[in-house]
Amino acid sequence: MRTNDRNGAVAVAELDEAWRPPRSGVSAAVFTGLDADGRFLVETGSTAGPVTALSTIALTAADAGAAVAVACEDGDPGRLIIVGRLRERAAEPLSGMTVDGERVVIRAERDIELRCGDASIVLTRSGKVLIHGNFVLSRSRGANRIKGAFVDIN
Repeated sequence: MRTNDRNGAVAVAELDEAWRPPRSGVSAAVFTGLDADGRFLVETGSTAGPVTALSTIALTAADAGAAVAVACEDGDPGRLIIVGRLRERAAEPLSGMTVDGERVVIRAERDIELRCGDASIVLTRSGKVLIHGNFVLSRSRGANRIKGAFVDIN
């Protein structure tokens, strides 16, 4: 990524003539990911490559390739702000996820993994439920049953 100032913004002269952000309003761009310092990068259609931007929305590296709306801070096309994601139709729930107010169902083709620090719960396509942690506690006010074809403790 080419940068010209200490904020990492590409100078106005380096932007491609085919794309000029308006002095007011918003334009479309593509979120390309995060730089090494965790700053947001957007591609504006210029040959100069991705430029850094501020963002009003949460984006992660997994969102790379998403169409976003960008505005110019104080009308300066070298200082972009991501103001939202662009969608062609109404937002749908996350792929494989159903929310009906009573229950949340998350579906995946292969695995679902919940992770926090050293702890994780993995559900696999073959029906395995893997629980990993430094300390696992199972507590119940009623019966706490372990049922299976066989039970192996230690």
